[in-house]
Amino acid sequence: MLLFLNSCCHCSDDGIELMHFRFDPDSLSSRGFRSAEIRTAYMIRYTDAQATELLDTLRQPPRQYMLPPDSAYFFVTYQPRSSIDFTFLLFGFGSTVNGKTVKSYRVIVPATGTSYAITDVDLALKNSDLPLSCGCSTVKRKSFILNGRKVDLKKRNEETILSR
Repeated sequence: MLLFLNSCCHCSDDGIELMHFRFDPDSLSSRGFRSAEIRTAYMIRYTDAQATELLDTLRQPPRQYMLPPDSAYFFVTYQPRSSIDFTFLLFGFGSTVNGKTVKSYRVIVPATGTSYAITDVDLALKNSDLPLSCGCSTVKRKSFILNGRKVDLKKRNEETILSR
């Protein structure tokens, strides 16, 4: 008897290439941000791993109008928890509409004079070739350099906190 379990396969690999960031919400300390400060944040994208070859600059969209789906904006979303919580995602395999590959980023918060260099993004996925595995993807390598410090997301796939 031959049994097919093809319809039972559910990969939980959606979004595994994403890198999650959160601005530190502790505005009472000198490390956190206020919401008005975060609204000034913008992102610069680069086509090289060391953030020297400028691709473009992405601003946050105005809050009051709907955007066309092909717009290039830097989205900082408000995720309410126990305090103000602003998060954003970066794609490890980022590319633009015209096909340029994004290999590094710089996030700037002008209201506080802070910036974050996200360079040397290293993401490698592998597909399982085991029987009945459905070819689901797993993370082989996932890391980047944040202001000179290596962050390894293979061991811990959680948000990276951006403090002042």
